[in-house]
Amino acid sequence: MEVARRLQADGIAESRRAFEVNLLKIEAALRSQEGRHADAAGLWQQVVEREPDAASSWVSLAEALARAGRHEPSAAAFARAIALANEPELHRRLAQEYAQIGRVGESTREQTIYEQMRTERLRRLGGHR
Repeated sequence: MEVARRLQADGIAESRRAFEVNLLKIEAALRSQEGRHADAAGLWQQVVEREPDAASSWVSLAEALARAGRHEPSAAAFARAIALANEPELHRRLAQEYAQIGRVGESTREQTIYEQMRTERLRRLGGHR
């Protein structure tokens, strides 16, 4: 009986956590729509603290930081997103953020990675037709 109560309590706690995270995401999206990008970034920071392995949340944080003009932390958030989900578009965005902060070599490297990944993806798609 104790195990069942513990499992039920754990389920309730997980549901509450998921609900809170979803509310934060909604609030962050609303702040972005209002042009309050620094506020949105603060909310996305709370989301990634609760869900550190969710690449999409890191991307949303990075975009909000970039719109708020905070390019150094934006680049760090894009790098974290890449570590979780190595997608070509993330390399392109990281290249842009590096360029914003004068990290030309890293920007060039990320742009090259983006182009290589995109070319490889197109080659694979073309080979399956």
